[in-house]
Amino acid sequence: MPHTMRTPFDPQEAFRTLQQAGVKPGTIMLRANNCPRCKQHHGQMPFSEFTKPLVVGDREFTHYATCPAAQEPILVKVTHDIT
Repeated sequence: MPHTMRTPFDPQEAFRTLQQAGVKPGTIMLRANNCPRCKQHHGQMPFSEFTKPLVVGDREFTHYATCPAAQEPILVKVTHDIT
């Protein structure tokens, strides 16, 4: 089995890469499989972070994107829990 070496994560380099790709700070790339708006698979999409979480009923959302097919918002809650 070939040996693979992991390179150290450089947050500044990752930020520059995202900027060059046109992704603004507070934006993350997520897969939108089985989109709740159109049921299609969109693959990787940029999700922008709300300035403050959006609360709808008893649910809280931290990021959003626009469904390319339905042109309606896709809302998600992103947690940064590392266990």
